[in-house]
Amino acid sequence: MGLTADVAQAYDWAQANVQGRKESEAELLDDTAGRKAGNAMAKVTAEGKSGNYVDLARQIMDILCD
Repeated sequence: MGLTADVAQAYDWAQANVQGRKESEAELLDDTAGRKAGNAMAKVTAEGKSGNYVDLARQIMDILCD
């Protein structure tokens, strides 16, 4: 994760946990889901043609529907 994403997530965390902002709780869940999906995509892309793209689609749906 890049520095900008780290700073944004820290800001969301502070708003959710210090200020009690409910919308920021959802933003934190979104940040986590995005990171998991991005990591799964990077792994399959690194595998090239042998990557299991059907499984990737399943993983992303599982992440988004968690």
